[in-house]
Formats: sequence, structure tokens, C-alpha cells
Amino acid sequence: MAVIPASAAVPLNATFFVYDGAEAFHAEIEIINAERYAFVEPGILGEEVPRSVTNTTLRYTDNRTAAEFKTDAFGRSISFEKGNYTIEYDAALKNKDFQFIFNSLYNITLYLPQGYDVRNPLLGMTSPGSEVSTADTQSLTGELAAKNVTFTGGNETVKVFWQNRAFAECRFYDSMQVFLLEVFGSIWLAVAAVFAVPYIMTRRRME
Repeated sequence: MAVIPASAAVPLNATFFVYDGAEAFHAEIEIINAERYAFVEPGILGEEVPRSVTNTTLRYTDNRTAAEFKTDAFGRSISFEKGNYTIEYDAALKNKDFQFIFNSLYNITLYLPQGYDVRNPLLGMTSPGSEVSTADTQSLTGELAAKNVTFTGGNETVKVFWQNRAFAECRFYDSMQVFLLEVFGSIWLAVAAVFAVPYIMTRRRME
């Protein structure tokens, strides 16, 4: 979460890429007129709790050159000269459930790697205000690899977008979960048929 003045009227951009394997994500977040950034995540009750991060970098937004920053003793926040920046870092992801909270409005974009989806309502969900689509991210694979981010893009990468939001959540799934759902559905239909056929035949005899 960036500590950003409330006067920032135009929503900033925050882009996230889920690592292959869905055990971590890479964040690229714009901050404006800021001199401190705290790494937090939503708690059970929606409260802000510290988030552990790695591979933190800070760049000036206008020219993308690296900027200096200081990390606190616990590694939960950084401080720097007041200005406009883009901060990047990696953080762990649990149970294929992405959640992020801001203290101001953001345009939030989340990219899932190949093999993951969110569009089946029985397996996935997104928080209100989301738009789910597909995008060609093949060119991004190399760019992210240069940042040591393992992300396999494609021409039908699932993209989730929230406009002017301070919170985003996306619970997604992989192809194995789809397979298991189909197997469960087939078994359920078979069991239903076993009980339904005798019942129907009995009703017909009674008539």
C-alpha cells in the first residue's frame, strides 16, 4: 500500500503478474507525491496486515531510472525522497487467491499465466467491478524474465481489470481443478440416473 495524499484525483495504475505455478506474484505500482510505501495485505476482517516481499526496486515514473530507498528494520516498508515513482516487488500467493488493498483509487490489472482461468463461476471469482478478458502477452514473457519473473504469456492470457478501485480479489483455478469438477459432475449425474430410472419405471407401472 502506498501512502499517497488524498488530493491525487486521477487513479494510478497497478499491474500484477501471477508467477507460473501460482505461488507468487509480481507487482508494478505507481505512486505519486509519496515518500514512503508500506507493504500490506488484507487481513481476515479487511484490516491491513504486514506483507513480506522480495526483489524490491524503485524507479522514477517519468524516465524509469533506478531510485534509491531505505528499508525499515523489519523489511515491511521503504522510504525515499518525495516524488513520483513506480515500485516493483514480488510477494507470495496462497491457494490461488489474489488480494490487494490500497488507500486510494487505482486502475488495477491482473494477468494470469497460461493454464489458469477465473471465468467458471463454480471454481473462480472476482471482486465487484472487475472486467475479465483475454490479452496477447507473449511479448511480456521476455520482459518479465529480465526481472527474474517466471511468467508464461500467450495470445489468450486471462486478464482481469478493475477501474477506480481500492481493493481487488481474484480466486482462480488451474486445468486440474476443471478436470476434477467434470469428473465429479459425471459421477453425480450417474448416481442421479441410477436412482431416477427405477423411480420413473415404478411410477409408470402405477399409472
